[in-house]
Amino acid sequence: MNKQVTKIRIKSLKIFKPIISKYSLKIIEEDNNNFGITNYQFFPILLNPDKSLWELANRYLLHKLKSYELPNPRTLDTIACDLKDFKNFCNEGEIDYLDIPRKLSNPIIKYKKDLLFKLYNNEVSVNTIKRKLSSITCFYDWLIKHENIKFNFPLWSDSESYISYSNDYGNKNYKKVKTKDINKISSTNNLNTYDYSIIDYGRLHPLTKNEQIILIKTLKECNNYEMLLSFIIALSTGARMQTVFTLRLKHFEREIDNDENIVKIEIGYGTHCDSKFSKRNILFFPVWLYKKIQIYIKSEKAIKKRNKSKHIFDNSSLQYLFLTSRGSPYYCSKDDKYKILYPAPPSGENIRMFINNTLKTKYTQKNLKLNFSFHDLRATYGINLVDSYMPLLKEKKISLTQILNIVRERMGHSSLRTTELYLNYKVKSKNIDKAQNNYELFLRRLLDT
Repeated sequence: MNKQVTKIRIKSLKIFKPIISKYSLKIIEEDNNNFGITNYQFFPILLNPDKSLWELANRYLLHKLKSYELPNPRTLDTIACDLKDFKNFCNEGEIDYLDIPRKLSNPIIKYKKDLLFKLYNNEVSVNTIKRKLSSITCFYDWLIKHENIKFNFPLWSDSESYISYSNDYGNKNYKKVKTKDINKISSTNNLNTYDYSIIDYGRLHPLTKNEQIILIKTLKECNNYEMLLSFIIALSTGARMQTVFTLRLKHFEREIDNDENIVKIEIGYGTHCDSKFSKRNILFFPVWLYKKIQIYIKSEKAIKKRNKSKHIFDNSSLQYLFLTSRGSPYYCSKDDKYKILYPAPPSGENIRMFINNTLKTKYTQKNLKLNFSFHDLRATYGINLVDSYMPLLKEKKISLTQILNIVRERMGHSSLRTTELYLNYKVKSKNIDKAQNNYELFLRRLLDT
């Protein structure tokens, strides 16, 4: 018998208050004042094994749309997936997630034990476990506070703790936060001493100079200029995947003065180019790269792809810089009204497929192991940037604080503590090659040779 909860997505969910007309049997769609929107794209719906609605879970997801900060469809979909996995675990174990007769029968604790077993077998990451547990406890929190569901025993213990952070001036401050004991994963307290990585919204592994050389040479052999150019943008600016692939033609319309070395491009909210949490930031493009992109935009190949695109913007300059051979974007921007054209909006799947298939095959042919993600290019940019200023530091022409502030500005870090990780990495890792004075020149030579 099928016990699996399934998830479907509604392309466009209309939100309204149904009113029955006094004069006819028609239903009038009146604005629902509980929500700040009248439509939400790609809303996830959870179905029980018998295809009926999992009512409480769906009401919880709908409740999320009442938030002042509207959740991104991908975020809401992730929460839905976490709830689905939890309910499937309960169904398979014949656990009633609403009936907790004694403390030991807490379904969250049982689910956590199952996740930790998977962690032990390297089937799931620590961050995934933390995210899933957070999704589940937030759901139960909502059940208690908004649905007035009572349980015989407390599902968790709340406690207060302090976390430290560095302010804009590098001074350490402390912030009080509330935590749930059930969400804590004790095995993450000590990081592997020999894991040469940087924790910056994920565990990042910067590429050495030699690895960068191999990567660029291999990309050239793939005969995919869009991928080559996009990887170079990430290495030259530190842009994330969602930023690189939501750059628009309008960002490359400037005429460059002869005395310019850097072109600044604004990203984030209101710029038509996505950033993490829609935070406003600036990308610093070396002029040589900016000009190469302008040449690519005018190429026959790029024009042909734009002519195939279904995304016919009122302003042609809003078209994406990079499109697939079918004229589709690699990554749909958060504000793209054409997202509804797809069963699921593109969110980098083709890039990851290119890395895991095409690029990996090329590496295998060379008896090399490919073990990096697109996001590692951002960490590589940060290390390259630190490297480029080290000679000036040795000559005492610049201070360590100044380097930190430059790297922080270029990387768009909110916390100086995150930026310090890039300097600490240089001390910890023994596998980083000697610094080169100008990494932008280094990348340009790779591209031109």
